[in-house]
Amino acid sequence: MILKKQIAIILCLIAVQSSFGSNIHPGGTRLIDSYLKQQQFAKADSVLQQQLAILKSGQQTDSLIDYIYYIGKVNLKLSDARQATLAVSKFADEIKSLTSEAHSLRQLYIELGSFYNMIGKPKKAYESDLEALSYTSKMQNATGEDFGIIHSNMGSFARFFGDLHLSLQHHRKALAYYKSYPGTTKVSLYITYNSLGGMMWYASKIDSALFFYQMADSTLKELPQTPLNKYFRPAMLNNNIAAIYGSQGNTAKALEVMKKVIHNWEAFLRSDAPDVKKESAKESYYQAIENYAGIFKDLGDYQKAHDLLLFAYHEKLAYYDTDSPALFKSKILMGQIYLPLKEYRKADIYLDEG
Repeated sequence: MILKKQIAIILCLIAVQSSFGSNIHPGGTRLIDSYLKQQQFAKADSVLQQQLAILKSGQQTDSLIDYIYYIGKVNLKLSDARQATLAVSKFADEIKSLTSEAHSLRQLYIELGSFYNMIGKPKKAYESDLEALSYTSKMQNATGEDFGIIHSNMGSFARFFGDLHLSLQHHRKALAYYKSYPGTTKVSLYITYNSLGGMMWYASKIDSALFFYQMADSTLKELPQTPLNKYFRPAMLNNNIAAIYGSQGNTAKALEVMKKVIHNWEAFLRSDAPDVKKESAKESYYQAIENYAGIFKDLGDYQKAHDLLLFAYHEKLAYYDTDSPALFKSKILMGQIYLPLKEYRKADIYLDEG
């Protein structure tokens, strides 16, 4: 039984270079992360403003740049995407008035790209990293990895706005840049191998996809066993490997691997990893549950699929804004699963709303 359409590939999540909290008082951004997790957004904003004031007084421009995510996130929670964008844009203008250093402005635009991606504007994110690429070219000591990271990000953004050809071009450039520099980190290589596996999958080049996933797996095993490497990255990688098994008709193996994927996402979300990583993990966690449900639907176990989809839907309701595309997707999936269950009224309601 072929399950290729049931499991969605997860391409590499954005490789943003950051050094959160490296030059501030003990606790750093972990205190902000804690308040965000507890949904105490006013307290998170208060701590954020205190830390920004400390960094501004010390003219620590590079450390200030690392706070773009938090400025965007806090304003998003206190208000909406429009207000968050205004706050981030104003802050970025302040940074640009403080420095003309190419490496600092490169990092500024990388962080802006990450912010725009977070609020669902991948084209703006792509344009930001295009600026980052320009500043990378102006750096005297830029390495192959410096260029590769930008191309890796741009490849992901291009995928998000649907240009697969452009995405593949950027990921191939990223790998070429990484291989040109002996000091390239294993993390960067892992991310690009995983992304190229995904692009090969979408091109229906299954053998090539498996090759790149195997390269990613081999590279991953060489990394320290942090929450990111122990749970986050294996979850991403195994989700994609499960898709390969599904395409080959190996349903039992696909189910086994997807169960591990969900376990890894849950373990990562319980870990002490930074909030910025947990944000991207949540979306992938929900997708993994939907993938798992898709396999059961394909097997004809509609009630099990329904229960999983309903769980994911309720989780999303507590996390996303009411007009989020993620919720519309869930409503469509719910409507579709009610059809084989012969609950046609519920199917019509969900499909109409989706």
